[in-house]
Amino acid sequence: MNKLNLSEQQKAKFVSIFSESFGLDILQKRLQSFFEEVCQNYPYLKLPQMDIVSTASLKYQVYYQEPDADPETLTIGIGHWNIYIWRTLDGNWCLDDLYEEPIGIVAEILTLCPLFSMIPKNVKNLKELLEIGMILEQHLFQLPKFSEIQPDDCREVLSWDGRYLLTGNKVENLKLYSYREWDELIQRENFFNNELTLK
Repeated sequence: MNKLNLSEQQKAKFVSIFSESFGLDILQKRLQSFFEEVCQNYPYLKLPQMDIVSTASLKYQVYYQEPDADPETLTIGIGHWNIYIWRTLDGNWCLDDLYEEPIGIVAEILTLCPLFSMIPKNVKNLKELLEIGMILEQHLFQLPKFSEIQPDDCREVLSWDGRYLLTGNKVENLKLYSYREWDELIQRENFFNNELTLK
């Protein structure tokens, strides 16, 4: 899979979100807008989920002593990846009790958040992302195509990349075919359909 490469301007904007946001609700809205903006070319990708929770509910899960923190914490998660952000009493944002500088928080998110390293480059990647729930199922029939070489028969073909086709009509029945395998399958189906109509 490819990485989602942010421009220097986008990285600076990401850092400024932490520098210029003073409340959790504002931070949450700005982060949501930022994720939507940087993924606008990949609308099928699942974005991180964000919730504001009681900081006390995270004691001993994220940190071991009572932090100098607001009573609420922003949780951000996608798949098995989760982070926790709160504001300390001295006014700094704190990520997982480890990072307080906006540039460090952003660097950690860009390094570890799956969203920034799950840009599919072929249909095998698409299939994997669909199976682990990182692609929204409502976009199943609007997936990107990775090649100009379109198969002769596109019924139930969700995407192609010049070597393989991804077929199916729901996540539970996805299958990869080579172009040759797909052509042979279509020929067999057409043969049997013709036989049935002749009877």
